[in-house]
Amino acid sequence: MALRVVIEKNSPEVPDDFLFSVLSSTLGVNEEEFQKLKREDGSVSIYVKDPSAILKLQQISEKHSSLLKITFEDSSSGGGIFSLTNTAVKSNWGLAVSWGAVVVLMSVLSMVPVVGFFVSIVSSAFYYAFLLLMSHRFKERELSPESVRSVMKELSLGEAFSRYMGSGFGFWLGFIVLSILSMVLFFALAFVFGGLGAISDIASYGRVGGSTLGAVFVVVFLIFLFWLWLFYVLPLMVSRAILRGKPSFESTFMAVVSIFTPSFVKESFSNNYIGIGGMWSLVLTVGIIGFTLAIVLIITIPVAILILYWLQIYLSLSAVSYIKRL
Repeated sequence: MALRVVIEKNSPEVPDDFLFSVLSSTLGVNEEEFQKLKREDGSVSIYVKDPSAILKLQQISEKHSSLLKITFEDSSSGGGIFSLTNTAVKSNWGLAVSWGAVVVLMSVLSMVPVVGFFVSIVSSAFYYAFLLLMSHRFKERELSPESVRSVMKELSLGEAFSRYMGSGFGFWLGFIVLSILSMVLFFALAFVFGGLGAISDIASYGRVGGSTLGAVFVVVFLIFLFWLWLFYVLPLMVSRAILRGKPSFESTFMAVVSIFTPSFVKESFSNNYIGIGGMWSLVLTVGIIGFTLAIVLIITIPVAILILYWLQIYLSLSAVSYIKRL
């Protein structure tokens, strides 16, 4: 698991060459990389996965505590992502309002006969497109408040429409295929187990009995568990979609339907992911409850839209946090 390491000079008099020598000797950072990593205040923030490099940095921190302050943090924790999400929302209120306006407009148009069907598809694709746009940009930066602010200020809805709608449609189509396959599978199970049970009950008692109802209950419970797991692995889907660079229709579609592969199932319960997935599931549950209450009250619909926006950013940061743990 990668840790975020922040190295700060205790005094402006500490030369940059000393900081560079520390990074060069422990992490193999060259001069060009160092200049990119160095922030305006002279500090450096970098993700480190190698345990031996982390140990060396800890030793340097103790030995040169008068010159450098080195902190180690797991920025992929739920609390870190929560804080970064708040920072992202507050960084660009204009973007939040524009995003909300587009969502509301598409929701209204989706209720128009005939046209509404196509608008609802575009609306879903846009939601995923903006999610993938954010995730791709966050992936290219470190997950720090400064970088998050910078990314959010650079984002535009126009880019989501012009460059990421294809990948958004891929994500949407992947979920449609998932829905169809899962329903076919579970209805087939219901028919097999329920049908056999019904035949047995009719032969024995002349009516449909408890074994059939029990089979139906088991199948319904399996469907519930499947969709519960599906929501749990959303950050993993997004991470797979952007792991190979700019998302495309094919990459996002395959990222979604790959949940049926053994490697995906295994990865979803790995030590690196389970914390992120569990925290996302908790946040999503609370968010859905808040969204539902806000929608019901009608007057608080703007709050409901803001909750959706906040959840989308949290999902994006969760996916990127997982990538940086790898």
